[in-house]
Amino acid sequence: QGKGTPYEFTASLRHAIDQAHVPAAFDQARRVLWAFAQAWTTVSQVDGRGVLGSIDAAVALAFSGVMLTHNLHANGVGSRRVTRSRFVEGCRCLDEVSDVPDALSGALYDLVAHTALEALLPSPLATDRMEALDAQPVVKEGWLMVKDLDGMLSTAAPWQRCWTRIYEQEAAFFLTPQQWGLDGEIILSLPMQGLVVTGV
Repeated sequence: QGKGTPYEFTASLRHAIDQAHVPAAFDQARRVLWAFAQAWTTVSQVDGRGVLGSIDAAVALAFSGVMLTHNLHANGVGSRRVTRSRFVEGCRCLDEVSDVPDALSGALYDLVAHTALEALLPSPLATDRMEALDAQPVVKEGWLMVKDLDGMLSTAAPWQRCWTRIYEQEAAFFLTPQQWGLDGEIILSLPMQGLVVTGV
């Protein structure tokens, strides 16, 4: 298939995961997915333009595919079982330049639904931290560029675009806005006690 097509992304992701044997620990898995996204973004360009606007968007879409594997092929772990329409809708905002094409996220859903990506499932699956966060009201949320100090974000880049949710008691950073209900989604969390957050 041609460069940058939906098939090319999903087939490349499957090949990368099969070859890399994505580790069960989410922080280590993010490093593998970052390497894949960086390579795919480079080789998939057509006339100097890529299907996705950045490496951040590609790694977020790849991570969504791994999380979808856990959701569809592990008895719907985390939140409720994700439908195709919900997955496609949730993926649109992963690219800060323009919406992720529905054909691309739809092809990824179809591939994962048919055959699970060979990504190892963390054991035991933890949900306590996400459940505690969900019990708190969200004060503010949105994309934020975060500097990776001492490898705390588990990527190879000095800066990482994160979906940031500020709660009453802490701030939590994620690769995507999608909520799967697993603690492994949380890249980093910081206490907010004593700080006052206001809308801007």
